Amino acid sequence: GNKKVLDYTLSSQIIVKSIDTLSPPMTTYLNNMLETISSLEKFTNKNKNKRATLWRTVHSLNLIESRILLYVIPNVFKLLKHKNVEQRKPAVALLTKMFSDTQSNLLGDYPKLVEEEFLN
Repeated sequence: GNKKVLDYTLSSQIIVKSIDTLSPPMTTYLNNMLETISSLEKFTNKNKNKRATLWRTVHSLNLIESRILLYVIPNVFKLLKHKNVEQRKPAVALLTKMFSDTQSNLLGDYPKLVEEEFLN
């Protein structure tokens, strides 16, 4: 309950205040995970759990400080064009959640990116 909210609030503040320091390693980590996931042809339960954790992380970071995702979002958009439906469906679900969340400003933060990657 309260401890979880306090932990989330504290974590959020740390991320916002250290965005310049955290952004490069977080971007590298998230993009490496996206590349690993996008290269999979079949999903085991372990791989599905990794993907779900990655999606929760991307969604949470979008709500906390979307600037950290500047170089990650294009790779999520690329999954929309993946040949494997197993890859596309979760990416659609993640982006739907990110666009529809009332706390998200994905379109406002990345209008050009959304126009170039998503609307074309």
